[in-house]
Amino acid sequence: MSPSIVEAFRDSALRHPAAPALVHDGQLISYRQLLALLHSAAASLHHHGVHPATVTGVVMEQTPLHCAVLLALLRLGALVVPLGPALPPAERLRLARKYGVQLLVTDNQAEPAGDIPLLRLAGLSARADEAEPDTGFRPTAATPARLALTSGTTGEPKAILHTHGELLERALRTTAGWDSSTHLLPPRLHLTVATAALLGTLCRGGTVVFPRGNEFPDLIAAVRQQAVTHLIQSPASALALAALRPQGGLPGLKQLRLVGGMPTAAQLDILQRRLTLQIQVTYALTELGVVAIATPETLAQAPASTGRVQSWVRLQIVDETGQVLPPGSTGEIRVITTPMPHGYYRDAELSRRRFRDGWFHTGDLGSIAADGLLRIEGRNDDLLNIGGHKVLPGPIEEILLRHPGVKQAALFSIAAADGSARLGAALVPDPKSEVEELAAWCRQHLGFYDERVLLLPALPRNELGKVLRGELRRMVMARRPVKQAR
Repeated sequence: MSPSIVEAFRDSALRHPAAPALVHDGQLISYRQLLALLHSAAASLHHHGVHPATVTGVVMEQTPLHCAVLLALLRLGALVVPLGPALPPAERLRLARKYGVQLLVTDNQAEPAGDIPLLRLAGLSARADEAEPDTGFRPTAATPARLALTSGTTGEPKAILHTHGELLERALRTTAGWDSSTHLLPPRLHLTVATAALLGTLCRGGTVVFPRGNEFPDLIAAVRQQAVTHLIQSPASALALAALRPQGGLPGLKQLRLVGGMPTAAQLDILQRRLTLQIQVTYALTELGVVAIATPETLAQAPASTGRVQSWVRLQIVDETGQVLPPGSTGEIRVITTPMPHGYYRDAELSRRRFRDGWFHTGDLGSIAADGLLRIEGRNDDLLNIGGHKVLPGPIEEILLRHPGVKQAALFSIAAADGSARLGAALVPDPKSEVEELAAWCRQHLGFYDERVLLLPALPRNELGKVLRGELRRMVMARRPVKQAR
């Protein structure tokens, strides 16, 4: 294995320098040109004070410039902190301060930086023969490379520190089975799954496609025009693509990989009919990477499964006392993988709770069938305690979705006036559906239809498509009248 992720990319670039590495808006960038852009960006960043271990926040859009800057920062030995451009600026600055960012690099000319030095890049140019800058440092497998930030669905985003060797291992596992014929359209690059897929594709000599924009018609156009073979989307985003009903589907796809959640059987059927049969569902964790994969063949036999646990993973289902449960029983999923992180970056207390006795306790609920297939059934955080009864949202949400006028559904808990927990629901109705009909459906399957039921144009989700149940809870609380003090 190459000593660093940058060396692995360089080896790939030297093997086939004329091959296309990146495509953006119809413009091709060869491996030779991308390597030159890496050198140009590294020289510029080094000139602006980036040295080994410089903690560097990156706030950039989905462009070749972002890719070149990422590679250059890794070449210089900086610790990359990805900060999504969709985050509110105040939240980005708060995270930057939390993780000790010393420099913010952005392509947004209006990006605020507060008290953190800011480097704005409008673009890069290279003749394609730029020499590698002599910085006196070359990263090794042990060099810190990047902080992988969790989605923050269940609270404050956490971070896992990846070295160059760990990031390379993650990249190669994410892209297992891909080769130089791969044309990848990744999600936003600040997401760890996207970074791993990007770097893995480049290390394998494939091509990474950046669409003209981030709207769904842009994605469909890029898939068709640039012969995209591999597309990574959340189930919610994939369903939004399917809602556009692209004529003839997306027949060139070899793999539509769903990440960040499990589609229902009905949703999977929609995606297979409208987009492609080549759907792969993965159970992956920001902390550990890919854990299990359901191939199209697996989904044909067991559409509710997330497939088989990968060879580098040891997985158990345990009860609240840590006892291993028999096949078919539902409990918390705990995992060991190689390499295994020791904890969260700068969070010793949470590390002690989640990384115990050599295991990572995921907080996910699931079961393993007798045939070895894994099924994800929810999260401990989503488990609703209603009147002393623990309720998983998933099965009830699936019932609500059986109504043809319900496009999306999510359950959550809210506090009643007496302090007890009550059930709340959010529905995204079809515009043609009748409210009274939906009300009757809710009364039948939920037992209520009152201020606890939200009818929304869309569910609030993070960038991996996970529902923000806390935001739904706040919406219900905000519509309650405030009692006036006497």
